[in-house]
Amino acid sequence: MKSFIAAIVSFLLALSSLFGVPGDTVSDEIKSFLSKEDFVSVIVELDEKSLLDGVSNAKERKTLLESYLGSEKYKKIVSAQETVKSLIEKSVSNADFENSFSYSFVLNGFSLSVPYKYISVIEKIPGVKSVSVAERYSQPDDTESVEDGFDEKFSYNLFTGVPEAQEMGYTGKGLVIAILDTGFQCGHDVFSSSVANPTLSKSDIQKITTFKVLNTIVPRWNVNYYSEKIPYKWDYAEIDKTVENKNSDHGTHVAGIAGGKSDVMTGVAPDAQLLLMKVFGDEKNSVAKEEVNLAALDDSVKLGADVVNMSLGSPCGQDHDNPISALVYK
Repeated sequence: MKSFIAAIVSFLLALSSLFGVPGDTVSDEIKSFLSKEDFVSVIVELDEKSLLDGVSNAKERKTLLESYLGSEKYKKIVSAQETVKSLIEKSVSNADFENSFSYSFVLNGFSLSVPYKYISVIEKIPGVKSVSVAERYSQPDDTESVEDGFDEKFSYNLFTGVPEAQEMGYTGKGLVIAILDTGFQCGHDVFSSSVANPTLSKSDIQKITTFKVLNTIVPRWNVNYYSEKIPYKWDYAEIDKTVENKNSDHGTHVAGIAGGKSDVMTGVAPDAQLLLMKVFGDEKNSVAKEEVNLAALDDSVKLGADVVNMSLGSPCGQDHDNPISALVYK
Protein backbone atom coordinates (compact mmCIF):
# COMPACT_ATOMS: atom_id res chain seq x y z
CA MET A 1 0.00 0.00 0.00
CA LYS A 2 2.84 2.41 0.83
CA SER A 3 4.41 1.96 -2.60
CA PHE A 4 1.05 2.50 -4.31
CA ILE A 5 0.24 5.78 -2.58
CA ALA A 6 3.90 6.86 -2.90
CA ALA A 7 3.60 6.49 -6.66
CA ILE A 8 0.45 8.63 -6.71
CA VAL A 9 2.11 11.31 -4.56
CA SER A 10 5.15 11.34 -6.83
CA PHE A 11 2.95 11.79 -9.90
CA LEU A 12 0.90 14.61 -8.39
CA LEU A 13 3.96 16.49 -7.18
CA ALA A 14 5.60 16.11 -10.58
CA LEU A 15 2.41 17.41 -12.17
CA SER A 16 2.40 20.47 -9.92
CA SER A 17 5.96 21.31 -10.96
CA LEU A 18 4.89 21.67 -14.61
CA PHE A 19 3.94 25.25 -13.82
CA GLY A 20 7.31 26.37 -12.47
CA VAL A 21 10.10 28.44 -13.99
CA PRO A 22 12.98 26.64 -15.74
CA GLY A 23 15.92 26.30 -13.38
CA ASP A 24 19.30 27.86 -14.08
CA THR A 25 22.20 25.51 -13.37
CA VAL A 26 25.93 26.07 -13.57
CA SER A 27 26.66 24.81 -17.07
CA ASP A 28 30.03 24.10 -18.64
CA GLU A 29 29.66 27.33 -20.62
CA ILE A 30 29.28 29.38 -17.42
CA LYS A 31 32.16 27.56 -15.78
CA SER A 32 34.39 28.65 -18.66
CA PHE A 33 33.98 32.26 -17.53
CA LEU A 34 35.21 31.60 -14.00
CA SER A 35 38.62 33.02 -13.19
CA LYS A 36 41.19 30.96 -11.32
CA GLU A 37 40.80 33.08 -8.20
CA ASP A 38 36.99 32.97 -8.05
CA PHE A 39 35.67 31.14 -4.99
CA VAL A 40 33.23 28.39 -5.90
CA SER A 41 31.26 25.85 -3.90
CA VAL A 42 32.25 22.31 -4.81
CA ILE A 43 31.02 18.82 -4.01
CA VAL A 44 33.76 16.31 -3.28
CA GLU A 45 32.86 12.66 -3.77
CA LEU A 46 35.09 10.01 -2.18
CA ASP A 47 36.13 6.56 -3.39
CA GLU A 48 34.56 4.89 -0.36
CA LYS A 49 31.01 3.77 -1.13
CA SER A 50 28.01 5.50 0.44
CA LEU A 51 25.62 3.74 2.81
CA LEU A 52 23.00 3.33 0.08
CA ASP A 53 25.38 1.66 -2.35
CA GLY A 54 24.28 -1.94 -2.79
CA VAL A 55 20.81 -1.37 -1.31
CA SER A 56 18.36 -2.58 -3.96
CA ASN A 57 14.95 -2.86 -2.30
CA ALA A 58 12.73 -1.47 0.46
CA LYS A 59 13.49 -4.30 2.88
CA GLU A 60 17.26 -3.73 2.67
CA ARG A 61 16.71 0.01 3.06
CA LYS A 62 14.60 -0.53 6.18
CA THR A 63 17.28 -2.76 7.69
CA LEU A 64 19.93 -0.13 6.94
CA LEU A 65 17.90 2.67 8.55
CA GLU A 66 17.44 0.56 11.68
CA SER A 67 21.14 -0.21 12.03
CA TYR A 68 23.34 2.57 10.62
CA LEU A 69 23.41 4.80 13.72
CA GLY A 70 26.71 4.14 15.46
CA SER A 71 27.62 1.39 12.99
CA GLU A 72 31.19 0.68 11.97
CA LYS A 73 30.34 1.33 8.32
CA TYR A 74 29.05 4.80 9.14
CA LYS A 75 32.08 5.52 11.33
CA LYS A 76 34.33 4.42 8.45
CA ILE A 77 32.65 6.91 6.10
CA VAL A 78 33.02 9.75 8.62
CA SER A 79 36.67 8.85 9.21
CA ALA A 80 37.41 8.81 5.46
CA GLN A 81 35.83 12.22 5.07
CA GLU A 82 37.80 13.72 7.94
CA THR A 83 41.03 12.33 6.48
CA VAL A 84 40.40 13.87 3.08
CA LYS A 85 39.32 17.19 4.62
CA SER A 86 42.60 17.29 6.54
CA LEU A 87 44.58 16.63 3.35
CA ILE A 88 42.67 19.40 1.55
CA GLU A 89 43.45 21.89 4.32
CA LYS A 90 47.14 21.00 4.00
CA SER A 91 47.10 21.34 0.20
CA VAL A 92 44.79 24.38 -0.14
CA SER A 93 45.58 27.14 2.32
CA ASN A 94 42.32 29.04 1.86
CA ALA A 95 39.88 26.11 1.69
CA ASP A 96 36.66 27.17 3.44
CA PHE A 97 34.73 24.56 5.42
CA GLU A 98 32.68 27.07 7.45
CA ASN A 99 29.33 26.18 5.85
CA SER A 100 30.30 22.71 4.74
CA PHE A 101 27.79 19.85 4.55
CA SER A 102 28.55 16.13 4.79
CA TYR A 103 26.81 13.35 2.87
CA SER A 104 26.81 9.66 3.69
CA PHE A 105 23.67 8.15 2.12
CA VAL A 106 23.07 9.63 -1.33
CA LEU A 107 26.83 9.76 -1.83
CA ASN A 108 29.94 9.68 0.30
CA GLY A 109 31.30 13.19 0.26
CA PHE A 110 31.11 16.77 1.46
CA SER A 111 31.00 20.36 0.28
CA LEU A 112 33.40 23.28 0.69
CA SER A 113 34.38 26.56 -0.95
CA VAL A 114 37.72 26.99 -2.71
CA PRO A 115 39.27 29.14 -5.44
CA TYR A 116 38.38 27.58 -8.79
CA LYS A 117 42.03 26.91 -9.61
CA TYR A 118 42.35 24.39 -6.76
CA ILE A 119 39.77 21.93 -8.06
CA SER A 120 42.47 20.07 -9.99
CA VAL A 121 44.58 19.91 -6.81
CA ILE A 122 41.75 18.38 -4.79
CA GLU A 123 41.04 15.84 -7.54
CA LYS A 124 44.53 14.41 -7.07
CA ILE A 125 44.22 13.90 -3.31
CA PRO A 126 44.12 10.20 -2.29
CA GLY A 127 40.58 9.01 -1.63
CA VAL A 128 38.90 11.58 -3.88
CA LYS A 129 36.78 10.18 -6.70
CA SER A 130 35.51 13.43 -8.24
CA VAL A 131 35.07 17.17 -7.65
CA SER A 132 32.21 19.15 -9.21
CA VAL A 133 31.19 22.79 -9.06
CA ALA A 134 27.89 22.96 -7.18
CA GLU A 135 24.96 23.91 -9.38
CA ARG A 136 22.37 26.63 -8.72
CA TYR A 137 18.60 26.48 -9.29
CA SER A 138 16.12 29.32 -9.75
CA GLN A 139 13.14 29.68 -7.45
CA PRO A 140 9.87 28.15 -8.71
CA ASP A 141 6.79 30.27 -9.38
CA ASP A 142 4.84 31.08 -6.23
CA THR A 143 1.12 30.58 -5.62
CA GLU A 144 -1.36 32.74 -3.77
CA SER A 145 -2.42 30.09 -1.26
CA VAL A 146 -2.46 26.37 -0.59
CA GLU A 147 -6.11 26.09 -1.59
CA ASP A 148 -5.53 27.69 -5.02
CA GLY A 149 -4.22 24.41 -6.41
CA PHE A 150 -7.54 22.75 -5.64
CA ASP A 151 -9.81 24.97 -7.67
CA GLU A 152 -12.42 23.02 -9.62
CA LYS A 153 -10.94 24.27 -12.89
CA PHE A 154 -7.60 22.68 -12.01
CA SER A 155 -7.88 19.89 -9.52
CA TYR A 156 -6.03 16.62 -9.11
CA ASN A 157 -9.49 15.00 -9.44
CA LEU A 158 -9.28 15.71 -13.17
CA PHE A 159 -5.92 14.02 -13.62
CA THR A 160 -5.75 11.07 -11.24
CA GLY A 161 -7.84 8.58 -9.35
CA VAL A 162 -6.77 9.95 -5.96
CA PRO A 163 -10.29 10.33 -4.47
CA GLU A 164 -11.11 6.76 -5.50
CA ALA A 165 -7.82 5.52 -4.05
CA GLN A 166 -8.51 7.29 -0.77
CA GLU A 167 -11.94 5.65 -0.60
CA MET A 168 -10.12 2.31 -0.87
CA GLY A 169 -7.96 3.22 2.11
CA TYR A 170 -4.88 4.57 0.35
CA THR A 171 -4.45 7.71 2.43
CA GLY A 172 -0.72 7.68 3.12
CA LYS A 173 -0.82 5.92 6.48
CA GLY A 174 2.73 5.12 7.55
CA LEU A 175 4.17 7.22 4.74
CA VAL A 176 6.86 9.88 5.26
CA ILE A 177 7.16 12.60 2.60
CA ALA A 178 10.08 15.04 2.44
CA ILE A 179 9.45 18.41 0.78
CA LEU A 180 12.48 20.45 -0.35
CA ASP A 181 11.16 23.88 -1.23
CA THR A 182 11.12 27.65 -0.69
CA GLY A 183 9.48 27.88 2.73
CA PHE A 184 6.59 26.64 4.84
CA GLN A 185 3.84 27.88 7.16
CA CYS A 186 3.94 25.13 9.76
CA GLY A 187 0.94 26.61 11.54
CA HIS A 188 -1.29 26.49 8.46
CA ASP A 189 -4.65 24.74 8.91
CA VAL A 190 -3.75 22.05 6.37
CA PHE A 191 -1.06 20.74 8.74
CA SER A 192 -3.15 20.78 11.92
CA SER A 193 -4.54 17.25 11.74
CA SER A 194 -3.14 14.51 13.96
CA VAL A 195 -1.50 11.36 12.62
CA ALA A 196 -2.57 7.95 13.88
CA ASN A 197 0.36 5.66 14.68
CA PRO A 198 3.03 7.97 13.21
CA THR A 199 6.12 6.37 11.68
CA LEU A 200 8.40 9.06 13.12
CA SER A 201 7.83 9.90 16.79
CA LYS A 202 9.43 12.46 19.08
CA SER A 203 11.71 9.75 20.44
CA ASP A 204 12.81 8.77 16.92
CA ILE A 205 13.83 12.35 16.13
CA GLN A 206 15.52 12.62 19.51
CA LYS A 207 17.52 9.45 18.87
CA ILE A 208 18.66 10.50 15.40
CA THR A 209 19.69 14.01 16.48
CA THR A 210 21.57 12.63 19.48
CA PHE A 211 23.90 10.77 17.11
CA LYS A 212 24.62 14.07 15.30
CA VAL A 213 24.29 12.53 11.84
CA LEU A 214 22.02 15.23 10.37
CA ASN A 215 23.08 18.48 8.71
CA THR A 216 21.06 20.59 11.14
CA ILE A 217 24.05 22.11 12.98
CA VAL A 218 21.93 22.32 16.16
CA PRO A 219 21.65 18.73 17.46
CA ARG A 220 18.57 19.29 19.64
CA TRP A 221 15.47 17.28 18.75
CA ASN A 222 13.05 19.86 20.13
CA VAL A 223 14.40 22.38 17.61
CA ASN A 224 13.57 20.12 14.66
CA TYR A 225 10.38 18.43 15.89
CA TYR A 226 7.17 20.41 15.35
CA SER A 227 4.20 18.03 15.54
CA GLU A 228 3.00 14.54 14.67
CA LYS A 229 2.20 15.85 11.20
CA ILE A 230 5.54 17.64 10.86
CA PRO A 231 8.06 15.59 12.86
CA TYR A 232 11.02 17.40 11.31
CA LYS A 233 11.74 20.86 9.91
CA TRP A 234 14.92 22.78 9.17
CA ASP A 235 16.14 25.71 7.09
CA TYR A 236 19.17 24.35 5.23
CA ALA A 237 19.70 27.55 3.27
CA GLU A 238 19.90 29.94 6.23
CA ILE A 239 21.03 27.23 8.68
CA ASP A 240 18.40 27.88 11.33
CA LYS A 241 15.11 26.50 12.66
CA THR A 242 12.82 29.04 10.94
CA VAL A 243 11.37 27.51 7.78
CA GLU A 244 8.89 30.32 7.03
CA ASN A 245 9.65 32.53 4.03
CA LYS A 246 7.79 35.83 3.71
CA ASN A 247 8.74 36.06 0.02
CA SER A 248 7.45 32.66 -1.08
CA ASP A 249 4.72 30.25 0.02
CA HIS A 250 5.41 27.68 -2.68
CA GLY A 251 6.57 25.08 -0.14
CA THR A 252 3.33 25.31 1.84
CA HIS A 253 1.38 24.87 -1.40
CA VAL A 254 3.32 21.74 -2.43
CA ALA A 255 3.27 20.21 1.06
CA GLY A 256 -0.47 20.81 1.16
CA ILE A 257 -0.90 18.96 -2.13
CA ALA A 258 1.19 16.09 -0.81
CA GLY A 259 -0.25 15.54 2.65
CA GLY A 260 -2.39 18.41 3.82
CA LYS A 261 -5.95 18.29 5.11
CA SER A 262 -8.43 20.97 6.18
CA ASP A 263 -12.10 21.88 5.85
CA VAL A 264 -11.29 23.40 2.45
CA MET A 265 -9.13 20.73 0.82
CA THR A 266 -7.59 17.29 1.20
CA GLY A 267 -4.16 16.41 -0.15
CA VAL A 268 -3.08 13.24 -1.91
CA ALA A 269 -1.85 11.48 1.24
CA PRO A 270 -3.57 13.24 4.17
CA ASP A 271 -2.41 10.64 6.72
CA ALA A 272 1.27 10.93 5.78
CA GLN A 273 3.90 12.74 7.83
CA LEU A 274 5.85 15.62 6.32
CA LEU A 275 9.53 16.53 6.56
CA LEU A 276 9.73 20.24 5.71
CA MET A 277 13.13 21.22 4.38
CA LYS A 278 13.71 24.79 3.28
CA VAL A 279 16.46 24.96 0.65
CA PHE A 280 15.98 28.49 -0.72
CA GLY A 281 17.19 31.66 0.97
CA ASP A 282 14.88 34.24 2.53
CA GLU A 283 15.56 36.93 -0.06
CA LYS A 284 13.21 37.37 -3.02
CA ASN A 285 14.13 35.31 -6.11
CA SER A 286 16.86 33.46 -4.25
CA VAL A 287 18.53 30.34 -5.67
CA ALA A 288 18.81 26.84 -4.31
CA LYS A 289 22.39 25.67 -3.95
CA GLU A 290 23.38 22.16 -4.92
CA GLU A 291 25.31 21.58 -1.69
CA VAL A 292 22.24 22.62 0.31
CA ASN A 293 19.90 20.41 -1.72
CA LEU A 294 22.15 17.39 -1.22
CA ALA A 295 22.29 18.01 2.54
CA ALA A 296 18.49 18.06 2.77
CA LEU A 297 18.21 15.05 0.45
CA ASP A 298 20.76 13.08 2.46
CA ASP A 299 18.92 13.89 5.70
CA SER A 300 15.61 12.89 4.08
CA VAL A 301 16.98 9.41 3.50
CA LYS A 302 18.43 9.22 7.01
CA LEU A 303 15.01 10.09 8.41
CA GLY A 304 13.34 7.38 6.36
CA ALA A 305 11.46 9.41 3.74
CA ASP A 306 9.47 7.23 1.34
CA VAL A 307 8.93 10.10 -1.13
CA VAL A 308 11.07 13.18 -1.76
CA ASN A 309 9.79 16.17 -3.73
CA MET A 310 12.30 18.81 -4.82
CA SER A 311 10.82 22.02 -6.20
CA LEU A 312 13.89 23.49 -7.83
CA GLY A 313 12.20 25.49 -10.55
CA SER A 314 12.77 23.00 -13.36
CA PRO A 315 9.48 21.96 -15.01
CA CYS A 316 10.62 18.87 -16.88
CA GLY A 317 13.40 17.39 -14.79
CA GLN A 318 17.08 18.22 -15.05
CA ASP A 319 19.89 17.25 -17.39
CA HIS A 320 23.07 17.25 -15.35
CA ASP A 321 26.53 17.67 -16.80
CA ASN A 322 28.47 16.93 -13.63
CA PRO A 323 28.83 13.30 -12.52
CA ILE A 324 27.73 13.81 -8.91
CA SER A 325 24.37 15.32 -9.81
CA ALA A 326 23.80 12.63 -12.43
CA LEU A 327 24.57 9.93 -9.83
CA VAL A 328 22.38 11.33 -7.06
CA TYR A 329 19.32 12.28 -9.11
CA LYS A 330 19.23 9.27 -11.44
